[in-house]
Amino acid sequence: MNVGRGAAVTAASSLLASISTPSIPRPARPTWPICASHSASNDCAADSVCNARYPDLEGTFRSVIEQLNEAPFEATVDLGEPFGLVPFVMDGDDFVELVYDGLADSAMNGSVPLFITLVATGNTALIPAFVPQMIRAELGGAEAVHISVECADLGGPRAGDRALVANPGDKGWLLPAASTIFCDTWPVERLPRAFNRPVRSRIPSLLLAGTYDPVTAPADTKATANALRSATYVEFNGLGHVVSFANDCVIQIRLGFVDDPAAPDVSCAATVQPSFQT
Repeated sequence: MNVGRGAAVTAASSLLASISTPSIPRPARPTWPICASHSASNDCAADSVCNARYPDLEGTFRSVIEQLNEAPFEATVDLGEPFGLVPFVMDGDDFVELVYDGLADSAMNGSVPLFITLVATGNTALIPAFVPQMIRAELGGAEAVHISVECADLGGPRAGDRALVANPGDKGWLLPAASTIFCDTWPVERLPRAFNRPVRSRIPSLLLAGTYDPVTAPADTKATANALRSATYVEFNGLGHVVSFANDCVIQIRLGFVDDPAAPDVSCAATVQPSFQT
């Protein structure tokens, strides 16, 4: 984004997926994944087959969280090399994170209602199959680098992170994401304030987002597109985080954008709808 500010930039176009910038107003961080969950629940309720199979998905989800907080699930999972078999304990907060990881994965999120319902009825056999992916995702990130970038960009904690730490309530599972709370003391130099000014580049840009993205809210990507001078924003219903290669339609739009950055054909996006496993 910042490269696009330069008057001498000669890029023909830019493609951005699941993006937010510090300068763009956004919803408080704790609401992002919750909005993704509501979107999935609402889509299921609007689908006659899904609604018949899962008539109270949000209520079922809440009941599983309560069950696991009272009696956590314990198992052994295989994380592969170099960790091998490790014991694992999952409470309700961990289950919430697991579900949101599922929503983020466009190839997996159609199975989330079935997964929640199976666990609610006592069928926990699928949990060990999902857990390694969640743990590897946590281990795969360089958290110190992430915090350094966030704190350099923002210069201090987000108000939403401060509020969450002060009163987590039923959102304690989001505390690990409140990384900017460390910015008051994190040893990184703040970037100039000009870095966070909205980018007004005239470079033709394609911005993609998924309605089930619990990491970067579609509203963030749309707001970024609105701040640009020559942007095409495309939102895909039922897709998750970073949709660039999610299906043939996305790839078709990307290729069309390369051929005609000023007016890509995005009509197939309207045909992309959630597909729930029942």
